Amino acid sequence: FLFTFVIAVALVGVIIPLILLAINVGRPMSTGLFIAVAVMVLIGGFFLRYSVLVAGQTFIGVAEHAMVVLGFS
Repeated sequence: FLFTFVIAVALVGVIIPLILLAINVGRPMSTGLFIAVAVMVLIGGFFLRYSVLVAGQTFIGVAEHAMVVLGFS
């Protein structure tokens, strides 16, 4: 589930803004569009960082648990 979520966030935070920018190439960019792209990139970046953090902590938690189960610690 987490993986799907990360992909969805990457889509919103990276690909959609790129498409919007590509559509507007050669035309003066409207302020509204610029703000929308900036907000999407910010939100995407924030969620991407957050989900990477969560995934990292989950992995560490699982690893610690495995070590305890195996009797290493």
